[in-house]
This record gives sequence, C-alpha cells and structure tokens, in this order.
Amino acid sequence: MTNSLTSLLPFRKRHIEKFCLGKLRVTKQSGKRHNASFATGLLRRPSSIRICNPNVSNIRICNPRWFFFALKMLIIATAGLQIRQDGGLQIRQDGQDGVKLLMTSIAILLLCLSCTQKRYFEDSGTIFNTLYSIKYESTDILSDKINKELQDFSLTFNPFNPNSVISKVNRNEAVELDDKFITVFNKAMEVSEKSGGAFDATASPLINLWGFGFEQNDSLSQQTIDSLKSFVGYRKVRIGHKKIIKDDPRITLNFSAIAKGYACDVIGELLEREGIKNYMVSIGGEVTSKGKNPNGLCWQIGINKPEDDVTGIINDLIDTILLCGKRGLATSGNYRNFYVRDGKKYGHIIDPRTGYPSEQTITSASVVAPDCMTADAYATAFMVMGVEAACQLAETIPEIEYYIVYPDDSSYSHQKIFSKGLKTMLLPNKKW
Repeated sequence: MTNSLTSLLPFRKRHIEKFCLGKLRVTKQSGKRHNASFATGLLRRPSSIRICNPNVSNIRICNPRWFFFALKMLIIATAGLQIRQDGGLQIRQDGQDGVKLLMTSIAILLLCLSCTQKRYFEDSGTIFNTLYSIKYESTDILSDKINKELQDFSLTFNPFNPNSVISKVNRNEAVELDDKFITVFNKAMEVSEKSGGAFDATASPLINLWGFGFEQNDSLSQQTIDSLKSFVGYRKVRIGHKKIIKDDPRITLNFSAIAKGYACDVIGELLEREGIKNYMVSIGGEVTSKGKNPNGLCWQIGINKPEDDVTGIINDLIDTILLCGKRGLATSGNYRNFYVRDGKKYGHIIDPRTGYPSEQTITSASVVAPDCMTADAYATAFMVMGVEAACQLAETIPEIEYYIVYPDDSSYSHQKIFSKGLKTMLLPNKKW
C-alpha cells in the first residue's frame, strides 16, 4: 500500500519548502495536484521533525518513515477520499472505511511521537594517553562530531604525533599556527608572567630530562640541567604572523599542563553549538561543565585524597565540589605520577626556575575558573609555587578559586586550605 500511496499523483513540478502543521515543522515536496497532492507530496522524509513552538523544543519523531505514511493516510481520510483496488483515489461513499482509516492513522502518529524527550548520553575513550568521559543532554547522539573534534585537537597538540602542529614547531619546521594553538600559547604566556615563571611551556627539555616527557634522557647531572636552563624560558619565544619565533632553535614547547583543560573547553564549545545546555566534559580529571546533571542538580566533582598510587585505583574522596552554571575545574598533584630513585621520591611537576622536580609542600592543588584551560594552568603553577605564594597569587585573580591540600608534619596527615568562594561550592556535611 505504501508504494501505491507514494505513486498516486506524480508531480509535474517539485521544490522543497517548509511549513508548520499544527506544532510540527516538516519538509515536504509539493506539486500542483488536487487536495491529495499535500499527502502524496511527503516523499522525502527528514531524519527528525522539530517543534515549531519554542516552548516545546525537545520533541522529535522516533520513526519518520511510519510518521509520514500515517500522515498521508490521515490526510486522505479527512479529505473524503479512499483508495481503489487499482491504487487510485475516489470519493468515499461510506464513511465507515474513512473512520477506520482516520483512527488507524492517528494511532500510528501517536506511536511515532512516543519517544520524544531529551536524555543524557555518555561518550568515553582516550586522548593524549588518558581517559575522557563526556555526558550531555540531547535528543541525538553526537559521538561522531565529538570524535572528529578530538582528532582535530590532537592534530594540533599531540607531541607523540610527528605530524601535529606542536611536533613541527619543536622540529623548527615551517608551519602556520591555527587559532587553537595561538589561544593556548597566549594563555600559557599569561600564566607564566603572573606566576613569575612557575608555569613555563618551554620547560619541555627539563621535563624530558627527568623522565616525564615525550622524550627520554638518561644523562642526568647538574651540568646537563644548567645547560638546558640556558635556553629554557617563556620570554625566549613568541608568535609573529601566525608563526613561532624562537630566540634559540633548541627551544621546544610542552602544553601538557594546559592542553587537557583546553580540550575540555573545546568539546564544551562544540556541545553548545549543537544547542546543548547541560553537559560535563572530563579529560584526564580536568572538567568543564555547564547546567545540571541527570538528577537536575549541579554537577558534583570529587577531590581525591592525595595518596601515592601510580595505578590510579585508589579514589577516596576528601571533598566534593558543586559546579553550577558554566565552570572549569582542574587538579594537579604529584601523588599519581612519580618514581623513587635511591630512596627519594621524584614527582612529575618540574620547577622551570631550578630545573628540578618541585619540592614544595603542596600535595594537590585544585582550581575553579570560568574555563578549564585557565584552571589547568594555575593548578600546575600553584604546585610549583607552594602554599603561601599560591594563595597570595590567587587573591589577585578574582575569577579563580582554589582548594589546596598540604601535609601536616605534626600529625603525619594532611591539611586543606581553600578560598572563600570555593567554600560555598563544597558539598555540605562532608567530613575528612
């Protein structure tokens, strides 16, 4: 019957137009033929049907094929027509068949509209050798678009990919910088300046020297450290005409302390372009969130108790932060990425000013900011600066809040200190 219905009245002239039928916006092909041309014109079915009423914007058709079939039947029934055995149309003589056709059409339409509400989806995978999890409220799955955005991001910032922009920059190859690279570079320079060099994207040779970078170097000595420090420094590199300008060709860049945070922001921007208002993006523990979680509450992000655990299995929480509105949250610490040599522990966070792993007393630093890129960079800088200097710097930057954990030597436990603004974000009744 479907074939008969779609071939009843062939069109002489076709074009695509949009119209509203009640509250449903659909796409139809129309032609100049009688009353039934409206019904038989619905041949090309869109993948979804949106609501014209902006107050009911979260409804779509579950099965467009059956919906359009039922819509044709409904129009034929209400137009006073019936289908002949040869597939043609004639004026209905007996209203009984029309009533049956009308009721059947309405039933199918209601079934097609049965799964119309938005729901939460979750995408997960790996990027930069770390896990990511993306939760968002939508009527459609956006996995393909998310994967493409992450692949494009990796092609700019992945130092393990020889074809990435940052790899070419580090090899001094001619490459034009894209907007994402320039955004991260400028933020890195901003935080480097404010932190007095505690954050420095040019510290890559020192990070590699200590075995925490994308290259390995076994010649660890004071002489080697001094040699590398001679060309390490954020003031020795800049951007001009969308190209990197280096004072020394040996300078290399490492955005590992800021790129994951920016990746969260980039995916958040993608989701917002898709009209999504509620989402949470977590990449390697850095978080960008907006709106509400599936329970209709603010997103809840746990702060791990800083216990030495390179496996990442231990995840005891000391507090939970409520992220309401649009926020970025990043945590930096030495309790997951470290090694012990000759009985001494070496953490992965290097102080660019000394060339050695940071020996400050901070165990972990969490920062909340309007975007995760900013939070990520300052969390790393605070680890290098120490408790007092970090708190002093944070007080001069109104848009960030901090949560710092440090050891209490007198009791062999940990203490925590946080900003006034962050105190209002803590989940109540959490004891540690």
